[in-house]
Amino acid sequence: MRPDQIIVAAVAAAVGSLATLAALQVWTAPYRLRSIAALESRFGRNAARWFLVLIALLLFGIAYAVAIDLRPGYAAMSAFPAAIQVGI
Repeated sequence: MRPDQIIVAAVAAAVGSLATLAALQVWTAPYRLRSIAALESRFGRNAARWFLVLIALLLFGIAYAVAIDLRPGYAAMSAFPAAIQVGI
């Protein structure tokens, strides 16, 4: 795993952990965000919590995909170094 993948996966996992903690704990700061506050005022605190849980799950999925170097089929790694590809 490349160093940039480690950083991206760690940041996604950390933000996912914060979203999980915000949903599970009595922490009022995330509910002051405009999108979360709009959900809370329209659908209630439980809907806002489930939205935070959904965000956390998506971020954990992104962290996992980056960590295992998951790529779509059209983005396969090339056998040539980047310097040769751009003609340097």
